[in-house]
Amino acid sequence: MATSTQSSDVQDPSPGPDFLLDIPEDAVLEWMPSFVYDAEGNCFYDMEYGCKVTPESEKYKQQLLRWKLPNHEPTSDLPEYLDPYSVESGGRRNHKVYFGLGFTMQQLHDYGVAQSIEDCVGHPTVFAKPEDARDAMSVVQHRVICHLEEICKKESNVIRSLKAEMILSENYNWVIYLYSNRNYKKFKERVSQKEEDAIIKKIQSLLNTTDPPMWYHADYSLYSD
Repeated sequence: MATSTQSSDVQDPSPGPDFLLDIPEDAVLEWMPSFVYDAEGNCFYDMEYGCKVTPESEKYKQQLLRWKLPNHEPTSDLPEYLDPYSVESGGRRNHKVYFGLGFTMQQLHDYGVAQSIEDCVGHPTVFAKPEDARDAMSVVQHRVICHLEEICKKESNVIRSLKAEMILSENYNWVIYLYSNRNYKKFKERVSQKEEDAIIKKIQSLLNTTDPPMWYHADYSLYSD
């Protein structure tokens, strides 16, 4: 079962209130990325981040991920200290983890093009401002997620919505999730394991992936007190 919890021997690695003060100086630079521009001052679209960044900014981004990821890797089971329904967790709710399938924006874009989804076909490659590129990426993601959601609803009347969130992972930046540690009980009350498995398999087939669903830490989860 996806919601079985790991032993309470696993220690809670969540940081204290002074966590932000301990971030390495180099990692802070990742929060202020430098973008790549053409001769006319336009920025280039990047499938994963919205706007293409310089090699230096990409290096800092990877450095920050390597710093954040230990003790927050994806897991097949929900860690007990993150289960707010567990007595041993003390009802801890500030960390959020999502159960679903990791994905790349390239996967979503390729699917959108194959399905001729609006805003995926003939996508611009340059934008006047970085925020315009990021907005365009968000639109592509929204269109494709909605398309996947409608297909899943036709396959099964138990699915209400599909959502995506940024996550901590070496392989993916995003997860399409069915539930989080905060609401999995409600989901399980109305959806059987067989129905859940069918939904996962449908999404896997649509996105052409065989990776199993996992519990992923939200990319902002480390900054919650």
